[in-house]
Amino acid sequence: MGSEQPAALLEGRRIYLGNLLYVVQPVEVEDALVKNGFGTYQDIHISVDPVTARNPGYCFVDFPDRATAERALTSLHASIRGRPLKVGPCEPKQNARGGNNRWKNSNESSRAEPAFKRWGNWSGQRTSSSRDADEEGNGVTIGMMEQRGIEQGPYGAIKHFNQFLTTGGRRLYVGGLGKMIDQQHNQDEVREILAGLNPIAISKRITPHPSTESMPGKHHYCFVDFATAQEAYAAAEATNGRFWAGGRLRVSIAKDVPDRLRKRGAPAEDNAVWRKKVAQDDPLPAGQQSSWRRRSTNDHNGGGTSQRIGSLESASWR
Repeated sequence: MGSEQPAALLEGRRIYLGNLLYVVQPVEVEDALVKNGFGTYQDIHISVDPVTARNPGYCFVDFPDRATAERALTSLHASIRGRPLKVGPCEPKQNARGGNNRWKNSNESSRAEPAFKRWGNWSGQRTSSSRDADEEGNGVTIGMMEQRGIEQGPYGAIKHFNQFLTTGGRRLYVGGLGKMIDQQHNQDEVREILAGLNPIAISKRITPHPSTESMPGKHHYCFVDFATAQEAYAAAEATNGRFWAGGRLRVSIAKDVPDRLRKRGAPAEDNAVWRKKVAQDDPLPAGQQSSWRRRSTNDHNGGGTSQRIGSLESASWR
């Protein structure tokens, strides 16, 4: 977390919106604000996972003045996809990480940059902004590119999701992971596993199906994207079967995104198209599993070997 707090927070112009379904897209939050008389908002600060197009279940909204923010706290009663929003004052997120773990470092500034900066400003249009990104909802500059020329923030995340609807062998399934402490831990651990292999996006860690609890080994997993299929294949070859944190990693080329998940990505350049589609995208029913797991690296041109993996992973994107 950065040492400087955003001006909107210090001035009491920022509020918290919670109880979002994970599949809710930024434009839906925008629509809810407009329909309930708060269309004068300044920015929606939201995190979008570039691999799954999911939000973390909450976001922040900045208003141009404190009076409007205070009015929203008392009079904003809205629902998105049938779920009522929780509205509250914005408070800095406390670091919940405790105890000893190999990724905790007293020097927070020494941590590697995340593979993809999820947090950013959504203003409903692609205009510039001056805020920097962090896990507290400070937005990356809209249209901001990182050193590899990849756009960050919610606009970049949605663009990435749409570009990877057909993964073309550029996405890895990384299994055999333990339970995630928080997203920073997930980023740090997966970046360490893939050190020197240059991933461009790492999904949040996914909780396995309850049926795996009685099975030996670790069953949490995530997906990792690379710029090219060759880089993904090389990463799978380098890491599959490696001993890690008391178990073996299971790494292979992931399958393409299934059709039912393709509707999650909001067209970044045409919000009107997305508004026609959002109602069609319902969460995965409890207990239902997905075919979006991973395929053997043998499926890739190059014919590498891969350890076969039992398929009990759930597609419940946590």
